[in-house]
Amino acid sequence: MCSIMVTRNKIKELVEINQFRGNFSWSVYDMGTNKVQKGFGTFPINNNFSDNWKIMHVQAPTGGLKQEENRIHPTEIDSTKLWHNGIITPRGVRYMQQKLNTNEDFDTLLLHKMINKYGFDCLSDIEGGFACLYLKDNNVYIFRTQHLKLHINEECITSERAPGTKIINADTIYQIEFNEKLTWKEVSYFKTKRYNYIIKGEL
Repeated sequence: MCSIMVTRNKIKELVEINQFRGNFSWSVYDMGTNKVQKGFGTFPINNNFSDNWKIMHVQAPTGGLKQEENRIHPTEIDSTKLWHNGIITPRGVRYMQQKLNTNEDFDTLLLHKMINKYGFDCLSDIEGGFACLYLKDNNVYIFRTQHLKLHINEECITSERAPGTKIINADTIYQIEFNEKLTWKEVSYFKTKRYNYIIKGEL
């Protein structure tokens, strides 16, 4: 289990409601400086962070507790980054390995490479549950399958519901704009491959 959080000034609030989702590792990406801080253990909630928009992540790996910094989110390929929460099935991992002709077993990196190579259309063919934030060329996109949650309002994005947030619609790609407040628009769609239950969107 992991959690994705985006905010300018609600770090403590978001971390407190999301921390239970992972305390193996953490990261903070500062959108003003384009720098990522990463570490193992509990999120350092008392650090003095800037007032820039930040993308944060806490992680409890589903693929084993490998204490390797390159497995802390986000994965980074050239100018793109991917933050991922969820579990891709073994069949979904094998599918991506075959498509990419690789033995790589880190599901987040496989998913990142798939999106970079095939675009968002590839998401319809990947079996598993995922909620993600994807950054490319300074554009930020969020999306989720019908298994998982991701909430948004004008002040934050969060895996666990915060006051005033609504869950985004599943199978929908949203592009996020960062100004004084967050705004978002639908830009593309896909179809969840398989699911056992549906989490309904509220947007």
